[in-house]
Amino acid sequence: MAELDKHVAIELQASMGLIDLRIPNADHSAREIAARALGFGLPLTPRHSTDREECHALWQSRDQWLILGPREDVRLRAGRLDEDLAGRFASVTDLSDALSIIRLHGPAARLVLMKGTSSPHLADNPSSGTAFRARLADIAATIHVRDKAAGIYDLIMARSYGAYMEDWLHSAAHPAGLFTLYGVQTPPPV
Repeated sequence: MAELDKHVAIELQASMGLIDLRIPNADHSAREIAARALGFGLPLTPRHSTDREECHALWQSRDQWLILGPREDVRLRAGRLDEDLAGRFASVTDLSDALSIIRLHGPAARLVLMKGTSSPHLADNPSSGTAFRARLADIAATIHVRDKAAGIYDLIMARSYGAYMEDWLHSAAHPAGLFTLYGVQTPPPV
């Protein structure tokens, strides 16, 4: 974990796992089966998430969700989802080794993210539980606002871009590059 001048901390979440879950929008009973297997309902509202303890379901589209949680828990849930949804037109894919999760937290986390995306969802100061796809530092990523008040954001992207994203975040979070949003800017020391 890197902490830059107490404004933002950047941490790779190697102990977290992910499942890509796809269920046709019209198959309400399959969504109910998935909710029972997960222990909580899937979010049906665009750009939102639901959770129970350390497990989160992020809305990706009307028939796709990302399920995040501790790796071992994700493996167990993937097996249960696969078993419970067998014979249905649904897809359960463990992406734990294909995607990276990087967590930003601190008072400047949102400002650091705003440097890398023109997504209006960040500019609108999203509430906790918001999850949306965006281009961040020219990389396709999902941004999950875990806790707005504490400034905790999870970034999910292809593992092959993880190192690049970490480097970019460290550069963007450097104290000399922090700025005041919509206010008078103090020039950095020369």
